[in-house]
Amino acid sequence: MEGRTAPGRRLDPSAEGEESPELAARPDTEPQPHLPAQQVGGTDPGTPGGPNPSGTPPNPAGRFFAPPPEPSGQPAPSRPDGYEDAMLDDVYERALAASDRVMADLAGFTAAAERALGLPEGSLPLRDPDHRFKSRESLERKYLSEGRVGGPEQFAATVNDSVRFSIQLPDGADYRPALDAVMDQLAAAGYQLQGKINNFWRAGNRFYGMNTTFRAPDGTLFEVQFPTQRSYDIWHATHGDYEILRDDDAEPEARIRAMLSMLRLNRQAGMLDAIPPGLDDFEPKDASFAKWISVHDALWATFSQQLEAEGRTLDDLIAEYGLTPQTSRSPQRWRHAWRKWMLFYTAIYRQDIEDFPDQEPVGLIILGKGYRERMIWDHRAQSWRYDPETAGYILGREDYDFRRRPVKRDEAERIAMLITKGTDPLPSEEEILEAFAESHRRRAAGTLD
Repeated sequence: MEGRTAPGRRLDPSAEGEESPELAARPDTEPQPHLPAQQVGGTDPGTPGGPNPSGTPPNPAGRFFAPPPEPSGQPAPSRPDGYEDAMLDDVYERALAASDRVMADLAGFTAAAERALGLPEGSLPLRDPDHRFKSRESLERKYLSEGRVGGPEQFAATVNDSVRFSIQLPDGADYRPALDAVMDQLAAAGYQLQGKINNFWRAGNRFYGMNTTFRAPDGTLFEVQFPTQRSYDIWHATHGDYEILRDDDAEPEARIRAMLSMLRLNRQAGMLDAIPPGLDDFEPKDASFAKWISVHDALWATFSQQLEAEGRTLDDLIAEYGLTPQTSRSPQRWRHAWRKWMLFYTAIYRQDIEDFPDQEPVGLIILGKGYRERMIWDHRAQSWRYDPETAGYILGREDYDFRRRPVKRDEAERIAMLITKGTDPLPSEEEILEAFAESHRRRAAGTLD
């Protein structure tokens, strides 16, 4: 779509971005950007100002919809070029080959751990070995959404979930000795733990287990999760709820109900009493309802307003699932936050914020309360862009729950100057709200799906 740049604002993309791979957008190069059809539970909140029959966007908001020009000799940014395709093919083929080698090693490590602990053969099984590597399509989607601006080499060197495994450990007091025995086998064979062990054994979490990243002797990065039989079964049983929870286009109530359903199943299965002893030296990660709400403040604002309009409370909804504000870790301090803001800002970080508290943000997402109201700083295009797809991808990924945090407008302004290197200040609230209104006008006119 055509859009005119306001004087004094740098909105034209450069050929290359230099910042975070996390917010590499996928702008279309057709005359009109095409966004996916509405998914489960999504509804259009209306068309502020009515449709624009002329198709000419109001100035200045229309610039946020303008597709970036293709620099001469540069590939369309919405798909990999030949070099990038070759990189993705190489990553996929290496992952496929490495997954077989690593799986064979892990089978030997778990067998040795079983013998050392006096456990029956098969007590430490590998789960879902058929899903041990990411598909070529999934790698490409991840690259286009996260790794594009960082470059092919950086993506190939840092992608850590192209190979992944789950090793089931015993319940109760046998969990920690089994974990230590497997970790010792990995270390003795030259497998290096990357970072720390992420401990999700915390009362009130929506999933339970330990997550790790290792580097194999040949350099391959891969994930290993350590569930128990019970936590593994519950995770699979709640997968349908998880798909709703991560769907940024789903209705806020549907997503919150999905979270409460997961918490209810965990409680019914006795997970609160199944946390293994002996894990005190691993700081537990927070994957609770309150944590999830805290990093989805725009969703919470919309839902809080809906509850009040309908004469309901969050406690009423929680009670439907047999939970209490205590057992669900209900976010009391967020209950009326929606009154203060119409816009919300989320800072994105390269690494876990708790593990690396001194790092600077590498990206920024701007959110409104309405349907698909999402804007980002697009590092590749070097401009602020309306991009609900990329924003939704990041907001829906559980690993980003630990790599983002809500910030207020004044801090968002500072972050904007940081990530744009001082070239493009944060758009004004009036500009942002008009851009979101324009998205509804274009959708009503049929120029946005």
